[in-house]
Amino acid sequence: WRNWLGTVGYLYADTRLTSGPLSGLWVPEVPRNQGSAQVTYLHRGTMVSGGLLAYSKVFDDQNNQFVDPGYAVLQFSGAQHLWRNLSATFDLENALDRYYVVEYTPVINNGEPRVVRVGLRWNGFER
Repeated sequence: WRNWLGTVGYLYADTRLTSGPLSGLWVPEVPRNQGSAQVTYLHRGTMVSGGLLAYSKVFDDQNNQFVDPGYAVLQFSGAQHLWRNLSATFDLENALDRYYVVEYTPVINNGEPRVVRVGLRWNGFER
């Protein structure tokens, strides 16, 4: 729609082992369901984007005994053209600063906290 773009994605991963002593079990650390949605606004030298990433629960070990819960994170990014090949950039990951578990064994590890990046980007050299 004019200056707006949108994308939605979904992935189902059937990663069960088919032979050997672990046959029928799920491969650890691979979520069965993954989804994403993103909306982007583009106008002249401005880009602003926001998105949601979601993952279902995963097994943490090869014997499928420990389960890491699913989670979702919200992220934003933006860029503004400043001059010639120079742009200002902004990224915000895990915008709500959600605590989410990515591993239980041998200790509980949580995912990345809120991360903010601000910078300048130079896109190539003129000849």
